Amino acid sequence: MIVCRMRSPWEELEPATHALVERRHHAVRRVEQFADGVFAVALILMILHLSVPQLTQPPTEAALRRSLLEMWPTFFAYALSFVILFMYWVLHHFQFHYFTRASGGLIWLTGLMLAFVALLPFSTALVSDYAMTRTAMLFYEGDIFAIQFLLARSWTHATGSGLLFGSDIPPHVVQRMKLALRIGVFYVLFTMGLVFISPLLSMSMLAALCIYYVVLTARGGYTLDLMRRRPPESL
Repeated sequence: MIVCRMRSPWEELEPATHALVERRHHAVRRVEQFADGVFAVALILMILHLSVPQLTQPPTEAALRRSLLEMWPTFFAYALSFVILFMYWVLHHFQFHYFTRASGGLIWLTGLMLAFVALLPFSTALVSDYAMTRTAMLFYEGDIFAIQFLLARSWTHATGSGLLFGSDIPPHVVQRMKLALRIGVFYVLFTMGLVFISPLLSMSMLAALCIYYVVLTARGGYTLDLMRRRPPESL
């Protein structure tokens, strides 16, 4: 008995001229390069919002140390936001690593996501200046949720619209990316619920999401495979 397996849409390669393939790849690269620029500017703005403490009394070593210690919530917020923003850039880069063509839907989804990326420095400053109040934290984590959700939506759109046509990505990698992004969507919703218990606890729990994605992308690579086995060493 012969069993025929239906090929996933991203496994098919449509006949196309070399020029057409190049135009499609160029379109994908332009979207990715624009996104890279927005991420880079947002990361720079994140640091520029930090201000040197202003001492009202004659500067001393003790006064400066005390002022820096009092700024720990600010440093925590900016450090976490920097890691989160870089984490989302990595996930965005991993997605575009497999795209072979762009679409109007992908361009607008990416543009909308970048709007929230550009907003994150403001969201971080809001949390820092207002001592992690509930309103500030909900605004901040709502911004993060929007980025997470739009990343997940972009991947769903890409797989459903044939933007992986001709890619060498195996189906299980597509499913891993989809699952990883959906886990992040529900996890950020969970942390938003924790705001009503403790804003500081809610923000601290975001670090677990960062650890998850750092391990997944650093160890799993582009395939997100944490169970990869090393080839046996030759004698």
